[in-house]
Amino acid sequence: MTNKDFSIIMPMYNSEMYIRDTLASIDSQTLDPSTYEVILCDDNSADDSARIVEEWVKGSRIESLFMKQDTNKGACAARNRAIGEATGRTIVNLDSDDLFTENALERFRDYGKPTDWTFAYTDFLRIFEDGQKPLLQKARPFTKSKLMHYNITGPGVKFFPKTVWSEIGGFDESLPSGQDWDFALRVSELGGDDQFLAINENLWTYRVVSSGITGALSSKNKFETNCAFLSAALTRRGIPYSNITCERNHPENSYYYAWDSE
Repeated sequence: MTNKDFSIIMPMYNSEMYIRDTLASIDSQTLDPSTYEVILCDDNSADDSARIVEEWVKGSRIESLFMKQDTNKGACAARNRAIGEATGRTIVNLDSDDLFTENALERFRDYGKPTDWTFAYTDFLRIFEDGQKPLLQKARPFTKSKLMHYNITGPGVKFFPKTVWSEIGGFDESLPSGQDWDFALRVSELGGDDQFLAINENLWTYRVVSSGITGALSSKNKFETNCAFLSAALTRRGIPYSNITCERNHPENSYYYAWDSE
């Protein structure tokens, strides 16, 4: 594969229900397909996901690479393996059940080069499998202090240079959930607030499904996982703390983490 402006990274696991729509949203991009690549890594799916992707790769006009894990190792392991093969200057995370708007890459390119920022996130449309009305979620202005209490960068699609991924050691493969928040916390330690770019334009759609990896985890497991990496972040920053708690439906965010100062 040759060097590109963008590398779209897609880990996948038992994604046959939505993967065709996700791939179609990549095919529909208005940006010249010679400027980006797609790297997919299947985490040992038990359904028809791999066959669907293999057929798409054979017929696609977009330069693509498809890899398979021999065993199920989790989303972070699949994502790290795919990013390791990337040639693009900018990594674009896209989950296998989410969707790009047709001009997502072309519009994002207009927001500057990755030398101007180290992490970017955008507005997105949240859709629900239970028929709830879609919800437009705005990208909030970034501050490190807010990131310590909740993932202000949101879920799903993120843009960052591959060099940043390398510098912080990639996604933590030990985490069953909260990987996006942990990754953003570690990226934030590389510089100031201005390295994070919040783009107030809807460039993708987030599908809320209960069948995903994190959807199968209990609230208790998610809380314990989040507390573990948040504790590590507080320690790295030299912030004294004890008794991390999570408040539901806080004015700032639906899940808001706090701690007692020592």
